[in-house]
Amino acid sequence: VQEIKQILLDDQQGEQQDVQQDEQQDIQQELPPPKPDEISVVLYLDRTNYSVAKNGTWQEASLDVAPILVEQRTLVPLRGVLEQFGANVEWVPGINQVKVKYKDKEVVLTLDSTDAVVNGQVIKLDVPARVVKGRTLIPLRFVSEQIGMNVKWDGQTKSIIITE
Repeated sequence: VQEIKQILLDDQQGEQQDVQQDEQQDIQQELPPPKPDEISVVLYLDRTNYSVAKNGTWQEASLDVAPILVEQRTLVPLRGVLEQFGANVEWVPGINQVKVKYKDKEVVLTLDSTDAVVNGQVIKLDVPARVVKGRTLIPLRFVSEQIGMNVKWDGQTKSIIITE
């Protein structure tokens, strides 16, 4: 009986690895050729794996929590994503704030608040930052565009492309 359980467990783990490999191959096929002088990030809704183009080659990376859609806005754990571009992302405990600094821009978000502060100016958010599975997720397009990034949504692949 124990041997049968182990065989079934091994088969199940093998199937999970096959699905992950298939998803990885699908992602690789969807990516455009990277530009040698540009950093690009491609995220997918409901997938923790994402792709980063640096120095003319695509590399795979992973998030702790997959991007989600809330009221037609994509929320992501932005630290890993924006740090790919060289942004500084800081969590301020006690006041539950996230500060994103990039070049001469600063965006401050407070958990569960629709008020964001961009370079000292208060701007209303459609959807506030929130905690999901122990990670702070923030509105991707809003923050990315406020610090000068370009964001494109591809509805067919449910992917988000961020470029500088």
